[in-house]
Amino acid sequence: MIQLTLTFLVVAVLGDITRAALPNVDELFRDLKSQAAEHSTDVQIAQASLHQRSAQQYTAFARWLPRLDLQISRSQSLDYSFATSGAFGNFGAAFTPQETPLSRWSLNLSFPLYRRTVHTAYLEASAQKSLAEIQLEAKLTELDWRMRSHLGAYLLSAYRVATLESSIELAKTNLREARLRFELGQKTKIDVLKSEANLLSLESKRISYDQQKNSDLRTFLEFTGLGAKTFQNEPWGELLKNEKSVSSALDDFTQIQNASQLLAPYLNDEGEKRIEETIPRSSANYHAYLAQEEVSQAQVKNLLAQEYPELLIQGSLNKQGPQFADAFSPDQISHAISIVLNVPIFTGGALISSYNEKKNAEHVSELQRERDVIHFKNEVMNEVLQIRAFLKTIESQKTSAAQNEEIVRLSLKSYELGKINILELLTSQNELIEAKIGLAKTKVDLSSLMHQLAWNLGVPL
Repeated sequence: MIQLTLTFLVVAVLGDITRAALPNVDELFRDLKSQAAEHSTDVQIAQASLHQRSAQQYTAFARWLPRLDLQISRSQSLDYSFATSGAFGNFGAAFTPQETPLSRWSLNLSFPLYRRTVHTAYLEASAQKSLAEIQLEAKLTELDWRMRSHLGAYLLSAYRVATLESSIELAKTNLREARLRFELGQKTKIDVLKSEANLLSLESKRISYDQQKNSDLRTFLEFTGLGAKTFQNEPWGELLKNEKSVSSALDDFTQIQNASQLLAPYLNDEGEKRIEETIPRSSANYHAYLAQEEVSQAQVKNLLAQEYPELLIQGSLNKQGPQFADAFSPDQISHAISIVLNVPIFTGGALISSYNEKKNAEHVSELQRERDVIHFKNEVMNEVLQIRAFLKTIESQKTSAAQNEEIVRLSLKSYELGKINILELLTSQNELIEAKIGLAKTKVDLSSLMHQLAWNLGVPL
């Protein structure tokens, strides 16, 4: 039993030394975030989408500018239409047309002074660009809490694995102790068998814990676009090498003091009113919903665009001749210019149906925006309730973990004095493991949720 006590003392001393020498996890996270801002697929998609929408806006604007087309043609024709039209009477049968070569060029100008389809296309492109700008900004700012969520899950999995490894080492020590006592006649064979069963149970968990750790790592790397070697080398390798180092990293990574102070006005009983005031002012999600509605409203305008009059200037220069040399000679060039007003008079009732389609589409867009905003506000309020619950839970879990540590310490002494059996000792040790992991999970969930709430409210941390 002296060996068990020494094991705990050595682990505690090494843990203090390790904690003092560990790299700063916040600095490492900021470095990861700067890399993810360049490599994250979500960010790259948002950037590419913004470039696309900027090009779309200019393309829509270019539709307002004059359009000039050059057409060059060479034809060989034999036309009997005059002979067979009856316009020549009885002489038509005696008229034989000649096959005629014709070279022609023309410059055609079209300048829309007002065309509704061009106008609505530009409005839609501008709204799409504004939405893309908001979405890119949102992707960059939400990178923090999403990375914290994924990295926290990975650190928690690493902590489970490291805690399990420590527990396996302790279980091996328990088994050696039980065998020694059995050989000395102080304990029965049952203690040895229970110790062996406990060790096998812990080792069987190792596979599932490792799988979860690898899965969480792949999820993090997929989101950030970083390489698989990120956590295999220093300084992350130093942080993840044992239970104490991972525990220290988790404690530093899940600190919520600053977040708690900034979010305190939103977490009290009057927080709902503050949330209602803050969301329209600074929430990235809320602004994205409004921008999406603007896009929908601009698209709706296209439904009625064909029913509007259009005003444009049309012009042309052209010349034709038997050969290209004749067509491109400087004399006898034809030209025309005109102002055209096109007014749709009758379109089979499409004006009425298009108007009804437009009004209902506008109503649908408004309802969707209202639904999304209400759903978003409900999500924010649910986050507040979850945070309140986590804050209460974490205090009870801290107490439970401390109590389990004391129970394990007393159980070791009681087992040494022969007052309890090996099963009770193993049970207390396993309960301590679960308590430590449960506390770590709540810390990760609380930290991630607080950063998510801050982002949803537009509160910088």
